[in-house]
Amino acid sequence: MEIGGNLATVTARSFGVSEGVAAGRFGVGLVIDFFGLSAQATGAPVDFAYPDGTAFLPANIAIVQGGPNPEAARAFIDFLRSPDGQRILFRPEIRRLPVRPRSYADAPAGYPNPFRGDLVRKGIVFDSELSRTRYHLVNALFDIMVTYRLKPLNRVWKAIHEAEAALAGNPAIAGADALRAKLRQARRLASRAPVGAAEAAKYAGFFTRHK
Repeated sequence: MEIGGNLATVTARSFGVSEGVAAGRFGVGLVIDFFGLSAQATGAPVDFAYPDGTAFLPANIAIVQGGPNPEAARAFIDFLRSPDGQRILFRPEIRRLPVRPRSYADAPAGYPNPFRGDLVRKGIVFDSELSRTRYHLVNALFDIMVTYRLKPLNRVWKAIHEAEAALAGNPAIAGADALRAKLRQARRLASRAPVGAAEAAKYAGFFTRHK
C-alpha cells in the first residue's frame, strides 16, 4: 500500500515499466528481472537490483497435448535444457536465469546467480499453491485498493511522509507524543489490507476468471 502511494501509474504491460524507466518517464520501477537485465544489456541507461524479499519463480515449459509435432517439441525442450541451450539465455536480448548451476561459469561478468549465497538470502519461500488459490482475489484487491485509488493513495502517503519529516525535524514541538501516536495510527490504517488470511481462504473461491 505504501509503494502504491508512490506510484506514478500502473501499467498492464510488464515491459512498459522498463521502457518507461529507460525513457526517463519514471526514476524507478518494479519489473521482472529479465526486462531490467535485457534493457541494461542492450544499452538502455538503467541499472537493475534485486530487493530483499525477492520471489524466484521458475519459468515453465511443456509440450501441448495433442500437438502436431510432439517430437520437435520434445527436441526443443531437450535443447533448451542442455548446456548449449542454457547459454543462449545469457544473450542480451533474453537475459534469463539458467536452471543449471554449472551454466553460470559461462555467464557475463556481474550476471546474477540465483544459486549464489548473497542472492539466495534475498529470496523468500513462495507458496505457488497458495498463490494459485488467491490469484483472482489478490488481483481484484490490488485493483480496488491501488489501481483505482492511485491518486488518493499518492495524497495520503505524501501527507504521512511530510508529517513524519516535519516531526523528525522538530522533535520538541508541542504535543509531539500525541502527534507521533496519530502518525502511527495513520500509517497503520493506510497500510492495512482489508482481507486477512482467514478471510482470503474463505472468499477466494468466489473470485474466478471465466473464459
